[in-house]
Amino acid sequence: MDSWIEIPLDEWEAAQRLLPLITVDERAPLGQVRLTSNGSSRYWTATDSVRAAVIPGGADTSDYSIGISPNIVRFSTIAGGTADGARLVAREANGQQQFGVTGPGGSLWLDDMGHDFPDVLRSVPADDRIEGRATVVAREFHQLLHAAQEYREVNEDDPAYFPAEFWLGVKDGAVRVNVFWPNCGGTFYELVAGDCTGQVAVRINPSYLRSLIELFGPTDELQLRIPRFVSEPITLSNGETTALLMPIQQESEILRAKVESLIKEVCGPLAVIRDDDDDYPLQRRSTHLFARILFDADPATLQVFAVVLHSIEPTPDVLAELNDLNANMTYARLFHVDGQVLAEVDLAAETLDAHELRTAIRRIREVAEDIIPTLSAVHGGAIFEDPAAVRLSQYRAAIIEAEVTPGRMTAINGPEAPAAWPFPGPVHVITGWNPQGVALSDSVQQDINLRIAEDIVRYHGRFVHGQGRSPDGEHTEPSLIAWGIDRDDAVTMGQRANQDSIFEIDESEVRLISCVDSQIEAWPRLS
Repeated sequence: MDSWIEIPLDEWEAAQRLLPLITVDERAPLGQVRLTSNGSSRYWTATDSVRAAVIPGGADTSDYSIGISPNIVRFSTIAGGTADGARLVAREANGQQQFGVTGPGGSLWLDDMGHDFPDVLRSVPADDRIEGRATVVAREFHQLLHAAQEYREVNEDDPAYFPAEFWLGVKDGAVRVNVFWPNCGGTFYELVAGDCTGQVAVRINPSYLRSLIELFGPTDELQLRIPRFVSEPITLSNGETTALLMPIQQESEILRAKVESLIKEVCGPLAVIRDDDDDYPLQRRSTHLFARILFDADPATLQVFAVVLHSIEPTPDVLAELNDLNANMTYARLFHVDGQVLAEVDLAAETLDAHELRTAIRRIREVAEDIIPTLSAVHGGAIFEDPAAVRLSQYRAAIIEAEVTPGRMTAINGPEAPAAWPFPGPVHVITGWNPQGVALSDSVQQDINLRIAEDIVRYHGRFVHGQGRSPDGEHTEPSLIAWGIDRDDAVTMGQRANQDSIFEIDESEVRLISCVDSQIEAWPRLS
């Protein structure tokens, strides 16, 4: 049986404006326009992996996501003829799923390619990753780019070609465009903007940005958001339409992406979340290990290091001991700086491989565990406390609350918990929040909790929502309170969420179960 969607012609015409944003081959997923309904309204999406846009459609109570050939989108206004709209139809013909557009002016049918499609809206950077923002009028922003682009070489094979370095940024209350022409120097433009905050600049393709601005009305006020890292897109939005553009990566950023891929492979996804010093925390347990890319070194270097001692004076004996150790060590070296002893391995970033990185991490860990305790005992200095041990001490103090009654959280451990146990057996408390102490964006953590919930159901368990909170209530972490699953399965879920540990609670006891090793700590539930 055929199914169809009545779409007004003005909505089809709006979708046609997305066609320049897709790739030229409709046999590829990015060669089609995507029409999606979320149960209340439709929206249209197009992307070529560098540019993307999401525009609103009409009201729609269905749930679907359909890849539509650009030929169907183009033909829609012909199919509509003199009517107000054209019908998008799904049917089966000769055992093949087809999509078509039909109306009083004609029809067009094509076999469904069945492509998957990226969720473009998930690529919009979270607010905490935005470095600069401003509000601009679409026409003025477009004119600025046009003026900056006016003198350029024409490349008939690639109309988006631009011979100069074109930088877009915000600074001092203005949107700035800096163009650096080969052998000519720079040209600098400023557009005074509203709500302009932050300071950042990224290199972009100006033709691509202009094509996105043209999706908006000339008097629309656009919120421009530029993220901290070039691995994420800049965004433009008028509150309904959202457009995204990937910056042009410099050689340094291409190298960074390669290094981060290896770090993720060796150390997991949390290791590529840089800290405030722009370092990669490779290991947040035992010895706190970091990596740093030195682009100015020749060659560019990945420095793997750990502060293995602090509060130690650079006495002649200490320096002599470090020299002796370095003379007899391979791969790693020790040095004193600013009252600290660091262990370090330098690796060529361009030729880095996973084996080298694993070896560097292992060698520094061996130095920290085998050599540093003796050095500290003889010459003084303090060893940092295991960061995982610090986190575990906080977990021990946590109050776990569960939504035993819908809409109401009840403590299930601690002095305020009821003596009567409200569950049919032991429960496991699992969360996607703050894995290993890392504060991810709320949307990411919510997604992890959703995956945990799906795992619980897949293992034939049941759950209610809950939270872990500090005794003073200042810190909370939304959690899943699950029962009917095995301990090993619960630990596996915690490992997938990159957690240090999970809780297991029954009517008499709270157990903190490590997701890293076999350690279990226990204490009375009502204490």
